[in-house]
Amino acid sequence: MNLDHLASELNLTPLGLLATRRADDIASSRFSIGVETLDRGMWQLDPALPHLAELGAKWARVQTGWGRCETQPGVYDFGWLDDIVDKLIAVGIEPWFNVGYGNQLYTPDAPHPTAVGWTPVREPAARAGWAAFCTALAAHYAGRVRYYEVWNEPDIKPFWTPYDPSPADYAELVKLTAPALRQGHPGVQVVGGATAMALGHNGFEWVQGCFEAGMGEHIDAFSYHIYTPTPEPRYEPLQPTLRALVERYRPGLPLWQGESGAPSKAVAGQALADCEFDEDRQAVWDARRALLDLQNGAALSAFFHIADFQFYIIKNEYVEREYYFGLLGGKEMRRKPAFLAAQSLCTLLAGEISVDASINAVLQPGTDARTVAFGTERGPLLAFWRAQDVMNPLPPVAGQLTAWLPTALRPRQPVLIDPIRQTVWSAPAEAGPHGTLKWRVPVCDWPLLIGERAQVGVRP
Repeated sequence: MNLDHLASELNLTPLGLLATRRADDIASSRFSIGVETLDRGMWQLDPALPHLAELGAKWARVQTGWGRCETQPGVYDFGWLDDIVDKLIAVGIEPWFNVGYGNQLYTPDAPHPTAVGWTPVREPAARAGWAAFCTALAAHYAGRVRYYEVWNEPDIKPFWTPYDPSPADYAELVKLTAPALRQGHPGVQVVGGATAMALGHNGFEWVQGCFEAGMGEHIDAFSYHIYTPTPEPRYEPLQPTLRALVERYRPGLPLWQGESGAPSKAVAGQALADCEFDEDRQAVWDARRALLDLQNGAALSAFFHIADFQFYIIKNEYVEREYYFGLLGGKEMRRKPAFLAAQSLCTLLAGEISVDASINAVLQPGTDARTVAFGTERGPLLAFWRAQDVMNPLPPVAGQLTAWLPTALRPRQPVLIDPIRQTVWSAPAEAGPHGTLKWRVPVCDWPLLIGERAQVGVRP
């Protein structure tokens, strides 16, 4: 994946490395990082915290672990969760909660204390216990946590048990949860969905069923997850179709991509286990999907996950093997290429982001070519890549990017950025016909970006 030789052939002059920004240096962002499963202790926060601070994501999804918070009826211990929330806030990251999972006090058939997936939606005692917990949780975190997502992947059996997943049941859980949260803190924003629809289990029918059952009037955003071997074939049609469906019931409701990632190694039992991912392919996948999120107007774009899991609990079973969705690897928290890719995008695409329709670009060779122009607070950024099957990577080749830009948006000193290696080159443009600019560029199956030198920090 090293572009140095090809860049030299294209007369691109290396300038240095991208100067990345810490979370507390960024005022706002759409990027979120997965900090889930600490309720089950599947990885350790403290060794990851310095990396979280430097990643640049402004949001973090945290799971609240009802069974860990309430081990005696009506007595809540939020100390472990306070530790997570306060440490994230201290480094400039705003936590948002995924509120979920059962509690053996109220779902006694759950065979494991974490009661993963055991829903409190039907039995009166469980419903009452759940509502009381949600009220206490929201009251305790008033002023620290604003967004509360109801449950995790309720459309698939591992996370909705002992009953079969049902849109009506999930809508009922939202109707129970949202008022309870707002009783604890009226300023709470409720996120519904958390659906695994991108896995293809129930798809758009599930979403429609939830809205038909009355979920929409109780939520302030709708979240979904995306896992697919190559992002574009599934994701490009998914987001516009989902937007159209949600607009039928709640016009203007924000869409959150709340959990999405790729592993750096295939392991039985994890998502995408049948795919031959490695660390480079993980980085390619994450970078392409993140840009698709922003291109398609997702109000939040999440990377899953900050760190590899050291074990896993699913279907109420303890599985003693590592899971490799982390941007950081192993107990030593080694930065993988996917960490660098996410860090670069968090730096370059911070603040208010728009898709700039005034910029039109063509990439050659054009097979599966994708281009998108972003308006950012630091100026325009033009991203381009080939949407090649991630499992069959292509070597970079010399190509040409031709762009039609309004005069006011033309970079005076354009630079080319590789987000995965964080390398920055000077990239002079050639004037073409009809007001076009042309660049000789590497064409890769991962995104490269062109921006203005004065707006891109470079370090030696």
